[in-house]
Amino acid sequence: MKEEILDNGIKLIYKEIKGNISSFSIAFDAGANQETKEEIGLAHLVEHVLFKGTTSKSELEINVLCDKYFGFNNAMTNFPYAMYYGTTLNEDFEKAVELYGDILINPLLKEEGFKEEVNIILEELKEWIDDSDLYLEDVLFKNSFSNRRIKERIIGTEAYLKNFKIEDVRRFYEEYYTSKNCCIAVVSSIPYETVKAVVGNCLRGMALEDEKESEVLYNINKPHIYKEENSKLKIGRIEYIFPIDALSYEELAILHIFNTSFGEGVSSLLFDRVRTKKGLAYEIYSQIKVEKGIKLFIIRANTSKENIDKVISIIDECIEASKLGLFSSQEIIEGAIKKYQIRMEIKQEKSIEMAKFLATNHIMFKESIPDFYNISQRIITTVDIERVISKLFNNPIIQILSNN
Repeated sequence: MKEEILDNGIKLIYKEIKGNISSFSIAFDAGANQETKEEIGLAHLVEHVLFKGTTSKSELEINVLCDKYFGFNNAMTNFPYAMYYGTTLNEDFEKAVELYGDILINPLLKEEGFKEEVNIILEELKEWIDDSDLYLEDVLFKNSFSNRRIKERIIGTEAYLKNFKIEDVRRFYEEYYTSKNCCIAVVSSIPYETVKAVVGNCLRGMALEDEKESEVLYNINKPHIYKEENSKLKIGRIEYIFPIDALSYEELAILHIFNTSFGEGVSSLLFDRVRTKKGLAYEIYSQIKVEKGIKLFIIRANTSKENIDKVISIIDECIEASKLGLFSSQEIIEGAIKKYQIRMEIKQEKSIEMAKFLATNHIMFKESIPDFYNISQRIITTVDIERVISKLFNNPIIQILSNN
């Protein structure tokens, strides 16, 4: 893998693979974390409006060329970043990067079509609210955090969206869509020097400004159980969150190993006790969320309303059981490490997923692959895991959603 800062300040990350396809991801430190309290949803709106046309292409022409050059392409806004990505044949790589460069460097950002795009996002907002998984986390974050951007939806609210003007989009774009705020990751069999020349040429016109840093807060409110009834739900949903922002990189690595046995897969402690032995939930798992501004250990379960208390009781029992030792030997730990490494390899097997992974991690952590992912470089013992567990399972916040 090669990394280089180009002459105009853009970070280029390159990973060579075999085959005739190239994937790339262009990421900016221009996500929802950069918004003020008056700008909720603006970062996502900017992402949409950029595709409305450039100084040389109409929206229709952009759409036609996207279909022509890309086998797959998309854009997304998260709390820590905004990202534009796609996969092409090698022969179309330069044209695809040139197209995205035009979209990102020469957008019209005009009044015409602006309100229509806001209406599209309002329709997207309805679908977002109807998605019970998204709704569960939205409600939990809203209840859990005080002075943090993540207490509000990435997409914003109807009130905020209807209040935005095209001038707001231009201001946010000009401030955050700059070369030093940008990273492009390319996963391809095309030689590095060729990739470097293409990227340097196609993105050379990006504004050169100082890097923008957003304030990162990880405070969490006091432990609490929140309950809400929703007539749209057909099944009960439970989510626990535990703050893990105090864990070091080494401890985060250990946490990944612990979670392979605690809540990942059909042989995990959670799955075995809640689903296999009791048949109380179709879906039960735990996951680690580590992003700039969001560091949480999450347990999630879906079950019927009448079984919610039983599932919570068993989850609590699993937490206590894990403190007594899931890893009784070094052989078990080594097996967990192998399982984790396999999952990481599968996750990054697709070139587009690797490109997204590399670009966004640089935006969030200034590292293409943060040190806590390098499990194989560590010797992990039972004592290490017990130490991390003692720090992990404290001060949970629990959100319960059920139907009426």
